[in-house]
Amino acid sequence: MQGPPVIIPLGRGSARGDCELRYLLRSIDRHLKGHGGIYLVTDRCPGFINRNTVNVVKAGDAHADNKDANLHDKVLAVLRGYDVDDFIFAADDNVVMQDVDAAMLPVLHQTRTSDTCGEATSRWGRRLAHTLDWAASRGAAVSHPLECHAPQLFHGRAILEGMDAVDYASQPGLTIYTTWRVLDGTWRDAVPLEGYKTTLENRDATRLMDMTDADLKARMFLGYNDGAVACGMLDRLARLFPSRSIYER
Repeated sequence: MQGPPVIIPLGRGSARGDCELRYLLRSIDRHLKGHGGIYLVTDRCPGFINRNTVNVVKAGDAHADNKDANLHDKVLAVLRGYDVDDFIFAADDNVVMQDVDAAMLPVLHQTRTSDTCGEATSRWGRRLAHTLDWAASRGAAVSHPLECHAPQLFHGRAILEGMDAVDYASQPGLTIYTTWRVLDGTWRDAVPLEGYKTTLENRDATRLMDMTDADLKARMFLGYNDGAVACGMLDRLARLFPSRSIYER
């Protein structure tokens, strides 16, 4: 029986030639066991992608002021067009650091509680607060935000059916992880992400300089952003994942 495929949306945000995607794919090739292949959803496929091993789905970003709506669009394009049920969502700046069965990924939530999200002032913060209100309106008592920025397994048919009646594009919009967890009913299964993921973002990216390779491999997932890239993250990943994957030409 084929395992869940991995859906990876790719925009135009990389300043490093999409090296982030390259190392995600290498980590999947090495560590994610039993998955059902790769769907890369983008309107600008990098030249290093092996189209014999990667299903490239053409879709752009129609929403200039709502990144999450673009992610919803891209995932729904795969669910509608390729008869996909269970799937794993992964962003290009995620990394799988330990062996794990694709069908057994832990459902992760943030440590902070949902009742602390109501006073958010950023665009994304308002989107998260709106998503939690939307979840409550559907009877889902989500106690912690599920936006974990890590590879996660979802039930695609439940999401596809449920999204038909959901307005995710109008401002402030709906976040992806929490929305999908509510629609597929898996929000109740979530555990704290700290036991499974190392996060290196702007405020703490300089920690990378003091971390050993063993530190980076200590948890199942690694997530980072441009702050960590500026501190040498891609060089570290090049050392940890030096071999070309089957998804590269």
